[in-house]
Amino acid sequence: MQIQNLITLESHSDKTKQYLNSIMMDSSQIADTISSLLLLSRIDPGKISGFFPPCRLDEIIFEAIQFISKTYPDVRIHFNIENQSDNEIDIELKGDSNLLKIVFINLFKNAYLYAADKLINVTLIQEKEDLKVVITNNGELISPDDRENLFKAFARGRNAKNIQGTGLGLRITERILNHHNAQIDYEVSDGHLNCFKVIFKF
Repeated sequence: MQIQNLITLESHSDKTKQYLNSIMMDSSQIADTISSLLLLSRIDPGKISGFFPPCRLDEIIFEAIQFISKTYPDVRIHFNIENQSDNEIDIELKGDSNLLKIVFINLFKNAYLYAADKLINVTLIQEKEDLKVVITNNGELISPDDRENLFKAFARGRNAKNIQGTGLGLRITERILNHHNAQIDYEVSDGHLNCFKVIFKF
């Protein structure tokens, strides 16, 4: 905050502003790394809670969309809900809504940062035996070699050269989903789209 105040409230040369912005970005990166490591340490990978309260998946996604929209005003997010089952629409599940919100904030942030046109498509699909969230963008595809390490801590792909990040977001996402007995997968959709699928079993 002090660095931001220096940038916005005082007059500086262009070179000084560049240094201050660099310091602010580095400080933000350190803070994100510390927060991510603390969160990882709190999630027990071998324990799945049976006492989660009910929560609505659509509301969690809406909250994550609002957060990302405030952080990145130029983001465009298209959100749809589909019922591909024979049952009435029911998008409630048992889970920790705060942790699940982190999952979708991480995924939407990645989709935005790596999208060629800042457009994210999000589809919540109710199927017979699961709820699925499909997130796609049209950014540079993740190479087959990088896909093997996609969910490992501190792993960053070749398409991340000019994008700030800790390499912990997808690892945290996977750990939270494992905590909810859910899974996440990556694939290339329609031959040119990055596609992350989050699957919650009934």
